[in-house]
Amino acid sequence: MSSLIPQTRPTPTEIIQRVSHIRRAFSQAAAVPITARQKATTRDPGVKGPYWVSRIAYPAPPEKSIQEVLLDAIAELGDGTENFDVPEVGGLEAQWIGWRSDVGKDDPEAGGSERERYEGLMKEVESDITILYVYGGAFMVNGPHSCRATCGTLARLTGGRCYTVRYRLAPQHPFPAALLDIFHAYLTLISPPPDSFHAPIAPSSIVFAGDSSGACLLLSLVQVLLSFTRSHPRTPSPTILFHGSPTPLPLPAGLALTSPGLDQTMALPSWTTNAATDIFADQLPAITRDFPPCASWPSHPPRAHPYAEALTLLHPLASPCVSTGWKGAPHMWIAMGGGERLADAAKVVARDARKDGATVQWVEFESMPHQWVLMFKDWWQGREATKMWAEACRDLVARGKELESRGCIMGVDGREREVDVMTLADLTKEDVMGAMRAKAEGMKIWTGARAASKGAKSQL
Repeated sequence: MSSLIPQTRPTPTEIIQRVSHIRRAFSQAAAVPITARQKATTRDPGVKGPYWVSRIAYPAPPEKSIQEVLLDAIAELGDGTENFDVPEVGGLEAQWIGWRSDVGKDDPEAGGSERERYEGLMKEVESDITILYVYGGAFMVNGPHSCRATCGTLARLTGGRCYTVRYRLAPQHPFPAALLDIFHAYLTLISPPPDSFHAPIAPSSIVFAGDSSGACLLLSLVQVLLSFTRSHPRTPSPTILFHGSPTPLPLPAGLALTSPGLDQTMALPSWTTNAATDIFADQLPAITRDFPPCASWPSHPPRAHPYAEALTLLHPLASPCVSTGWKGAPHMWIAMGGGERLADAAKVVARDARKDGATVQWVEFESMPHQWVLMFKDWWQGREATKMWAEACRDLVARGKELESRGCIMGVDGREREVDVMTLADLTKEDVMGAMRAKAEGMKIWTGARAASKGAKSQL
């Protein structure tokens, strides 16, 4: 790959060459059986370098309150045709991540107990910012270690701390299990369970940050919180029980998201028009005829998509681009690559949230593919986006009420031009749902490589 790494200001041709190379490598990796990929990508290689990492495990709360809130939101936002298994609220593996100064990139992890490492992390924290970071991985792969470097960098640039959890993965744990885990994670920040290392954290100091499918989960969580507030119109600050304590469900200071994946059907126009500039193949590998089966896929009983039943992908908590309302949503900062196949879905969310009164700051990097912020750190686009990401986290906490909506496109040449967030997308809600429904209805139940299959409509 080194022969394809260009100078720090790549030309359009160099971008296409590098993206093509990554697409081939990505397709090869994605063709590995899901169970094998999960084993490889969830294994923590250990901590080294300039990072504080403190691990803590939380038991499941004795109440079912968060499960009930989630189910109520699914019912309110859906059309009643959703088909899913109800996940239980489980225990939670969490990690605090911070920047560890004056440490070399190959130095070993700090010694001491997990609590002592947390105390060491806090000695280097310089601001009130707490970032709840949710990593991507198509809902199927990766673990807390996969975002360690990103969290460490954001902690260094913001002076804050990051918090991430291991969430349940599909296809073994389909929608809405991962969302329930992220909801659980948020509550552990604002209402710490017994024996937590941290004190309760003010929601006004918390930023939801994430990439790809992780960003999707965070936007879905915002929809859950908004739904809960709507369901208690006469109660100023409604609460639920969490580990025996009455706990309100306030919104965070805001969201800072990169490359959010918000259409699980992959049906909107940019999926086709940006095919040459993104890292994705035309189809999700796991639903192609030649994909190798394993212990976890096909599912039992079989379904059309690893994350959810085909038509359940149309639910706003699975694909937030079909959400019908963002009134009351917190501030949003969204960074998207202009070459991403999922760009239209993110543009729809940004536009709709702005129309509903949310403050939305949109930054688009011309010709960049999915996850360029994490993959192209040697290019100016990756470095600049990372700086802007950290600045957004700082502003959401320090300047929330002062922030104004704005949009910009960063050209390949480094020049910036403004764009109106309200006109980012020309797709109507009917256009979006129509395209996605047609795609979902055409999905086939996946029963194994080269196996006969049935239409997704038979799932309901």
